[in-house]
Amino acid sequence: MGISFSIPCDPCINKISNWSDEKVACIHNLEKNLTALVTTMEELKAKRDDLSKRVTRDEDRGQQRLAEIERLESRFQQHKTDAKLPSPLVPKKYVIMGVEDPMEVQCLADNEAFDLFQKKVGQRTLGSHPEIPELARIVAKKCCGLPLALNVIGETMSCKRTIQEWRHAIDVLTSYAIEFSGMEDKILPF
Repeated sequence: MGISFSIPCDPCINKISNWSDEKVACIHNLEKNLTALVTTMEELKAKRDDLSKRVTRDEDRGQQRLAEIERLESRFQQHKTDAKLPSPLVPKKYVIMGVEDPMEVQCLADNEAFDLFQKKVGQRTLGSHPEIPELARIVAKKCCGLPLALNVIGETMSCKRTIQEWRHAIDVLTSYAIEFSGMEDKILPF
C-alpha cells in the first residue's frame, strides 16, 4: 500500500497558458510591426528616389544655366574687347549716341517722301481701293519726311487694304504725335 497525494495542475497549466499567450501576442505584434516597418521603408525609398531625381534634374538645370551665363559672359567680354574707343575728335553728343562716324539725315520734301512711301506700300495695296492713295498721302505727311519712319510705316501699311485700317493708322499716328511732341530735340540734339 502506498501513499497517494494529488497536486492540482490547474494553476501550472494556467501559468503556462498565459505565458504561451503572451509569447504568441508578442510574435504577432512583431510580425505586425515588421510589416509596418517594411511598408514604411518602401515609402521612404520611393521618396528618396524621387528626391534624388529632383536634385539631379535641378543640378542639370543649374549646370545649363551656368553654362548659358558663361557663354553670355564670354560674348560680353568679346564684345567689350571688340568695342572701339571713341576718338577725342568725335563730339561728345555723338559718343553718347554710340556714333563714331556721324552722318546727317535730312527730311525729305513732301513729293520725295510720298514717292518713298509709295514704293514701300506697293502698287497692289495702293490700287486696292480708290481712297487709299489719298489716305497714303496723309500717312506719309504724318511721317514728317523722315526716311526711317516712311520706310517702317510704309512696310507696315503694305498689308492694309481697307479704308478702315488706313483711317485707324492715321488716328494712331495723330495720337502718338501728340504724346511725342517736343521729342525732336531729344532724338536729334544737333
